[in-house]
Amino acid sequence: MVKRYFYSDGSVAIVVIFLAFFQKIQIVSEADLNKLFLIGIISLLVGASMYVLKTGFFDLFFQGFKTLSNMTIKNSASMKEVDELIDADNVFKEWKNKLSTQLMTYSLGIGTGILLLSTVWSFNL
Repeated sequence: MVKRYFYSDGSVAIVVIFLAFFQKIQIVSEADLNKLFLIGIISLLVGASMYVLKTGFFDLFFQGFKTLSNMTIKNSASMKEVDELIDADNVFKEWKNKLSTQLMTYSLGIGTGILLLSTVWSFNL
């Protein structure tokens, strides 16, 4: 996970510097720099939210709402069967866990790379 974080962080920095070197991206105003910074912050926020959800911090909260929903809204037998099949499918759970970990790692890495680049470029303006 840490390798992917640094790879995504470094690759974003390399791509943005490469594009700036060949004038595909021109950071000429503070507004452009602020947009880049905002994109980095949003990416970090998404990654941090995914991390908090992955740690299980809100599991009890979500379980309470699921119980409350089950008490107020009646599900059909087929929906209950589908829910049980999804809960029993370990391959699906593993795939979902792997995908969320990768998305979280890349989101944090990309956000950090863009944030660092916008900060460094702000010193040059």
